[in-house]
Amino acid sequence: MRRLPERLLVVLLALLAVTPAPAAEALDEDLQLEELLKQGLSQTPRGVQVSTASRFAQSAEQAPALTYVMTDEDIRRFGMRSITDVLRSLPGIYITTNRNFSYIGARGLGRPGDYNSRLLLLIDGVRTNDAATDAALVGPEFFLPVDLIERVEFTPGPGSALYGNNAFLGVINIITKRADKLAGVQARLSADSMRGSEAQLSIGQRFEQGGEAWLSASLMDRARLEYGRPVPAEFDGLLRSFNWDRAKRLVVSASVGGWSLRAGIAERQRGLPSPLAYEPLQLGQFVSVYRNAFGSLGYETSLGPEWDLSVDGSLQRSISYGRHPFFADDGSLSTYMDQARARWAHFDLRLGNSHFANHYLLFGIERQLDFDESISGSVNGEVIQAFGGRVGRSGLYIQDEWKISANALLVAGLRRDLDDRAIERSVNPRLALVWRIGADANLRASYGSAFRAANLNEFATNYSLEGETPRPERVRSFELSWEHRANAQLQYRASYFHSHLIDLISAGNDTPLYQNDGPIHSQGVDLGLEQRWKGGARLAAALSVQRTRDSAHKALNNSPAKLLKLHLSYPLWEDKLYLGWQLLAQSRRLTVEHSLPGCTIHNVHLSWQFDRWTELGLGLHNASDTLCADHTDLASPPMAQEWRQLRLSLSRRFGS
Repeated sequence: MRRLPERLLVVLLALLAVTPAPAAEALDEDLQLEELLKQGLSQTPRGVQVSTASRFAQSAEQAPALTYVMTDEDIRRFGMRSITDVLRSLPGIYITTNRNFSYIGARGLGRPGDYNSRLLLLIDGVRTNDAATDAALVGPEFFLPVDLIERVEFTPGPGSALYGNNAFLGVINIITKRADKLAGVQARLSADSMRGSEAQLSIGQRFEQGGEAWLSASLMDRARLEYGRPVPAEFDGLLRSFNWDRAKRLVVSASVGGWSLRAGIAERQRGLPSPLAYEPLQLGQFVSVYRNAFGSLGYETSLGPEWDLSVDGSLQRSISYGRHPFFADDGSLSTYMDQARARWAHFDLRLGNSHFANHYLLFGIERQLDFDESISGSVNGEVIQAFGGRVGRSGLYIQDEWKISANALLVAGLRRDLDDRAIERSVNPRLALVWRIGADANLRASYGSAFRAANLNEFATNYSLEGETPRPERVRSFELSWEHRANAQLQYRASYFHSHLIDLISAGNDTPLYQNDGPIHSQGVDLGLEQRWKGGARLAAALSVQRTRDSAHKALNNSPAKLLKLHLSYPLWEDKLYLGWQLLAQSRRLTVEHSLPGCTIHNVHLSWQFDRWTELGLGLHNASDTLCADHTDLASPPMAQEWRQLRLSLSRRFGS
């Protein structure tokens, strides 16, 4: 195993040694507050607030759809260092990666090349899927370091009745922390045995007038990475020199009164070896670049005792390109570059009304304008193919939450969407019944549909080849779930879904045109439990079993039938030293030409709360050094995922 970067270790130890502790008076006050916050940690939580299922905050027990939550405490206890780590830990989700792009699979659908366009990704309720490919970016190019995340909510199943396009398999909403958790200056340095290092710094402040603000900057650098595929030993060092990953991010947040502002920029550069010749082996430097920026402004207020108003507007930009070196016919070194870029604005207005007894009505309108979309290819700077345009999307929706009785809630909603590229308008309903059985049990039944229209890449490909634009793909799903709090320390859940997918858009086997596939049927169950013990120990388990078949009754590629996830957090010394253990397992998966075996990953993490302001983390990722492989690029062999690595981090808080 390689040594950790020495310079970073020196900085970690120096920071720990020389930083003065805050005053004793502040210590006493903080300890009293901490004791209050600890109450109830030995019991499973009640009344957890979620906002993704209904687009407003409500108790998870009353939400019309089951929502899974990963908190900042979970992130810290298990040493998760990226949004990919967080999503991989959620029930029903699996991540496939070629070490350049991370693909999200859910409910048995995660085909290579889909670019996450069937999951809607939100930051504080604001849509972030890019306008050119509808991609949800969850690799190092993502805007937020995990230190800024308060919680991640995942609501599986069709969500187009509220969110429109892309809410096909589910909605992921990432809620950022408020300044009460980011007050003062906070720093984190981390390193791993694969020559990776990361630094993050945030500054937060709450003001006497009631406003608050924070700013965060982070850098990531991973040099000489493993190649991921078997190579002769004599070429290993050469390949590593071309294999690296770098990223930087800057995010700012401010709020006052009912106003909230978010803005951020992120850039990632991923270097990979690109063979130019094989005898003898000559390599060039392939570079994949992601540059993204966003700014959003929101306002929430009450318009009298019966009306609530929420308005969000955002401006975003996304640029991604790859530089591919190659030898031209005359033997000169040339560069081919493919690029996708987009600039767009999104506006969302929601009105809530409680005038009618036992009813809460939600009205909403959305509009997205894509100012500039383009996909192009060029050789040595000369454009050889290009496609661009300006399009818009509109949505109008209504939802009624009707409290039928003290223990029953009926939710009915409908949304109508229009996409300038779509052949037809899309109408998507939602109907859900939430039945409270006693104080500790909850039964939920729901039906809903969702759609996804062809993105720019799919539209442009067919247009350039004089093919028709694919019809929007659709899904209809029925779901049934049961949740029960057996006692103060134990709760469990069981859910079942059955989905019918039609007109899925995919590239044909014998043609580059995108076309609509035949029907796909998917069904599955998700079982979960959470057990807590006095003293702070906690075990969470989730088993997902699904069966997805195409029109020929064949299993889909990259569709594991089983996913098992275990999370154990155990206090080794009071509340200062915690052991976190994760087991992440998935069953065998099919590919076009191969069958990838199932694999199980163990992650072990120790978190030591040195004092109120300093925490040291030591983790072993893939502790069993298990070989897990993904097949994302159909023209290439499977890619092995990261082997065992040691991870070290130091977090320090300055000020209150």
